[in-house]
Amino acid sequence: MISVRRVAVAGCAAALVATLAGCGPEVRQVPGEEGQSGAMSGQSADSPQSGSQTGPVLDEARIRRVVDGVQKVIDEADSTGDASILADRLVDGALLMRSAQMARAEKTKTEFPPLQIEINVASATMANAWPRVLLVGGSASTDAPADVYLFTQANAQSDYMLANWAPVLGGNSVRGVAVEAGSEALSPAASGFLMEPAKVLETYVKFLNEPDNEEAKVFDDKTFVAGYRKSLSDLSASVQAAGNVSAKAQVGEFPVLAVTLTTGEALVAGTFTYTHTYTRTVAGSTMSVGGTVASYLDDPSVKGTVTATYVVNMFFTLPPAGSSDPVRVVGAERAITKVAKNDSAVPEGE
Repeated sequence: MISVRRVAVAGCAAALVATLAGCGPEVRQVPGEEGQSGAMSGQSADSPQSGSQTGPVLDEARIRRVVDGVQKVIDEADSTGDASILADRLVDGALLMRSAQMARAEKTKTEFPPLQIEINVASATMANAWPRVLLVGGSASTDAPADVYLFTQANAQSDYMLANWAPVLGGNSVRGVAVEAGSEALSPAASGFLMEPAKVLETYVKFLNEPDNEEAKVFDDKTFVAGYRKSLSDLSASVQAAGNVSAKAQVGEFPVLAVTLTTGEALVAGTFTYTHTYTRTVAGSTMSVGGTVASYLDDPSVKGTVTATYVVNMFFTLPPAGSSDPVRVVGAERAITKVAKNDSAVPEGE
């Protein structure tokens, strides 16, 4: 069931959802954890309109219809176990992520995580052009952080599609969303910021691959990268008697999405992949993978190499040009997508 709270789209009605000072342009916040808050501003669209657009192109009723339509498809896929159904209303990083979650559940004989889109705050782009973007934020609880969702509409004849989502990382927040005024959808090459939105994802991937690179200093990431590095270190230590584990990240094939915030920043969402490659290097040794990776294989032994591929959906806040503030990693979701073996790449001497 979808939990829907009132979405204020104009005037002082905003006070029904958030405590605000006065009745100026509304700022909404999406919390990373209960008791913390982060704001999100968004945009979106509806049917073709003429003249200039002076406010968000979706009202509350239309936002509800968009979310209800997407949730119906997610629920149908969940109930049938058929991930192909998702393509009706999910695209890009959202489609890859949910399909991967469903496949993992089947491989590991576990339940896939729930994907229930709660509307706690929502905002839409204010423009007659396409593509359009709808930003929806849920609410946090003591057990889970809030989720952030981005929906896109490619043209006037298309449905809104869920394109990306991720939970807000603990200790982080997204601030600066003016629901009443709406915000601007940015192209991947938009100027006026510390770097182009597309460059954020490229630079972050470079940061993962080259931790000592000077460009890495632009990021404030105290959560994801720490887990990424520790995971690789632990895996390497566990197989060092027989081989090694290496990691490599690369930019995904999907376009980066970005919208403006009232803080002068941009909220940027992108998808990338990374691999863990287990390589047996000691002739005559035995080596195997375990856990989730093993569940994707008929034989978990590593004769040559085993490569596990993961997808990551990530949200960043990007400061305006000239700012001394860092690019913050504020949300992330990860899932394994596939595992491949190469039994012919055996160590020298065998």
